[in-house]
Amino acid sequence: MNIRPFIELPEKNLEAFAEERIDLVLGRFADRIAHFDIHVRAEHSTHGAEEYLCTCDVKLHPRGTIHVHANESSAQNAIIAAVHRAETVLAKTVDRGHRSKAVRHNGGGVRHLNDALDSEDPSEDASLNVSEE
Repeated sequence: MNIRPFIELPEKNLEAFAEERIDLVLGRFADRIAHFDIHVRAEHSTHGAEEYLCTCDVKLHPRGTIHVHANESSAQNAIIAAVHRAETVLAKTVDRGHRSKAVRHNGGGVRHLNDALDSEDPSEDASLNVSEE
């Protein structure tokens, strides 16, 4: 996974914080992410307070690009919120293909999976062992 942070703020350690947070939250998708660009900048809101905008552009290997952003009162909170939003979108995008394939091949969807779980009840085996003794 190639992480490219673009921090437009004078605060130190934000690049290291962003890279650490991305590795922590999105590490399980590392084999699917080609590039991860994160942009952080300060903006003045309509209320006069300063807000921080964090934008994440995630280039996925087989599927395209995902764009997410977050506005927060601090740069760290904006990074955390945007990375977690990226995680949610990635999970939905990546898991969608696996789930639909599993349902298609199992033939019964959720009902089929529930029936399979019910038939493998370990309490039935325990009751058989008790009655044999």
